[in-house]
Amino acid sequence: MFTETYDLSTATAVTIEPPEPHDVYVGQGGRQLASAYGEHDADKSGSGLLPYELREYVDSDSANRIDWKATARLGSPHVTEYELEAEQRTILVVDARASTKRGQPGETPLDYIREVGLGLVDSAEKTADPVSLYLLEEGQYTLTEQAAKTSAEFRRIRYQLNQLSTQSELAQKSQGQRTRVSLKRSQLRTQFSEDDSTLGQTLSPYLKTGFRTAYTNTDVLGEVVERIILEHRDAGSVQVQLLTTDLNQPTLLDSAARLSENGHQMVTFLTPAVLFDTNTQRPIAGEDSYREYVEFEEFRRTLARLDRVKALELGPRNRVKTLLAQRDP
Repeated sequence: MFTETYDLSTATAVTIEPPEPHDVYVGQGGRQLASAYGEHDADKSGSGLLPYELREYVDSDSANRIDWKATARLGSPHVTEYELEAEQRTILVVDARASTKRGQPGETPLDYIREVGLGLVDSAEKTADPVSLYLLEEGQYTLTEQAAKTSAEFRRIRYQLNQLSTQSELAQKSQGQRTRVSLKRSQLRTQFSEDDSTLGQTLSPYLKTGFRTAYTNTDVLGEVVERIILEHRDAGSVQVQLLTTDLNQPTLLDSAARLSENGHQMVTFLTPAVLFDTNTQRPIAGEDSYREYVEFEEFRRTLARLDRVKALELGPRNRVKTLLAQRDP
């Protein structure tokens, strides 16, 4: 008798992701942002990098680590060592309303919002910063994750962001279909709640309950900002990272001002409507488009003048270049 053994222990992971843009531009006034948009900001109060030791340069150090001011003062090459300040509590607010879903798959404002949102989540996980996620929808907002710290919690946030591209299609399905999906999720959650297998550990984070949805007759962004201010009144400052369009400028200004006056930081990523104009009869290089882009830039600068507020532009790099090419020499 002959026997043969096969090793089937190697697992295959399959990740399905929505179409993504490949020309993401994040910047200010036509200038591409050089650093990662999720980094700690060491030039402002709050979380960042703190110098804790000045030592002599050694051969194993990279030359770009030399502190030239200290070197000039001490007469020999020196390096400043840094450590991360206390964790930066981040609240990610993602706009998934209808205004973000105009255009072809992979080219909508939501596609760019999702791409940058995923980058922000990756950056926060690398620096061990806790992240909360709010999703804005028509007439409601949902807190899908609060102060995520573990790998499983960060995976859930990425899963929610990747699901955003399908929400418009899901909204068209009947209530009965949605009910059946909810029941199936409940059944699976019960089935895998105490399953310690690899399959159970993989699925359980995505079946977790705890989503907190609130419905409102007022602007959802304003509601979320007031909730953040209330919940962190005695808990110190947070950084709110808002990804949205430029369509409701009065609410954006008011929300940024409210966060600033309550001691919180705000980083806003704005998708200019003119960069996502679906009107094929109006060329992106036309005078009307350029005038709208200039108006957007004026608003962005107004927003950025507020204390503790950074306003960035988010959109397709090639369209930004096309518009900027029309500037006078």
